[in-house]
Amino acid sequence: MGTQLSPRQAEKAAAAVTGPGPKSLLQLARLHRARRALQVAPKVAVIGDVAAMFGFSDWSQFSASYNKLFGERPVDTRKRAIAVRN
Repeated sequence: MGTQLSPRQAEKAAAAVTGPGPKSLLQLARLHRARRALQVAPKVAVIGDVAAMFGFSDWSQFSASYNKLFGERPVDTRKRAIAVRN
């Protein structure tokens, strides 16, 4: 008799073999586009507005995902970009 996997276990097993799924790839693309937008955004731009432009409705989740991927907070990216431009 075989072991049955839950849908989530099956998804994890497939991801281990095939790599990130479509949702993960889409989120990565959105995060990269948001990063580019933050790098060129004016000093007065609201980070939550930039996040919303790329489909992130929960700012804290956006910030956590951004930090995990890029190793810095969105505000730090913007501050560094502004300092370079000035």
